[in-house]
Order: sequence, then structure tokens, then C-alpha cells
Amino acid sequence: MPMTSVYNPALAGLRNVNYTDDQLLQMGDNWKKAVKKANSPVRNDTLSIIPQAVDFAGSVYNGFQYNKTADDLSADYGYGQSSAMGVGYTTQNVADARQVMKEEHAGNVSNAIGNVGKGAALGATVGSIIPGLGTVAGGIVGGAIGGVASLFGGGRRHAQARKQLALQQQQATRTNNYNRDIAMTTGIQ
Repeated sequence: MPMTSVYNPALAGLRNVNYTDDQLLQMGDNWKKAVKKANSPVRNDTLSIIPQAVDFAGSVYNGFQYNKTADDLSADYGYGQSSAMGVGYTTQNVADARQVMKEEHAGNVSNAIGNVGKGAALGATVGSIIPGLGTVAGGIVGGAIGGVASLFGGGRRHAQARKQLALQQQQATRTNNYNRDIAMTTGIQ
């Protein structure tokens, strides 16, 4: 008996099910509607938009956040040794401001490129509801949104990086002064 493979939305997780011709006749036009709905570009694009939108939103959010604290910067630049009055003590190295800001700028550029690309992909997917022109227009608009978000996010990240750098430098100075004073006190005794 001939079998026909048909998409059955009632069976979650199963894309295609084999039916006999008699079973298809019993279903009437319902199976044709199910096949048409399953193959609809709007349905498939709508489902693919969700993970892209979540990924894009996460990327934009991360673009506004500087991910290193003053303690992280201290750990990156490490410790040194010094002495006062013949007593050795540990010093905290001060972060190199130029290097930190250079790394932050590179992170901003990388994030901007990613946001423009993800925005363009999301926009093209949304625009593909209207094939051709809609896809192109959606890609352009989505890329522009990603780029603008990166501009605002980059400024905020830069400000946060400067703030954490200043905190690290203050902490290092306080730590070094304290350790030097203790070493000098110990040396005098």
C-alpha cells in the first residue's frame, strides 16, 4: 500500500509521519493545511528570530558593561618587592593606564563589529517576511541599530574602565604606602 510522508503538527517533535492514502482521505483537507502551515516562511522565520533576538540583546547589554574590577586589574599587574629601612615589603604594581585603555578600545571595536553583524542578521531575518527588498532593508536597519547601540555602549564601557583604573591606582598607592610605613616602623624598632 503506498505511503505518503506528511508533517503532523499534532505530534510534537515529529516532523514527518507516514500515512496511507486511506488515512489521508479520512483527514480530508486538514493535512494539506498542516503541511502549508509547517512550510510557511513566516512560521519558520518567526521561530528563528527568537534565539537571534536573545543573542543580540545579550550582546548589546554586554556592550554597556566593563568586565574588569579594580581587583582584576591589580591581579593582572601583580606585585613587586621593595624595602624600607632594611625591611623588605610587598608592593602592588600600578596598572598601566595606556595599556588598560588600549585593551578596552580593542574590546569596544570587537563588540561593535559583533553588534552590527548580529543586528544585521536579526534585521534580515525579520525583513525576510518580505523577500528580497525586505531582507536587505531589515539587514541595513538592524546593522544600524547594532552600530548605534555600540556607540552608546562603548562610551559607557570606556567611562567604567577609567573609573576602575582610578580605583586600582588608589588601592595600589594606599597598599604601598601602608606596607612602606609598616616596614619603616619595623626597621626603626
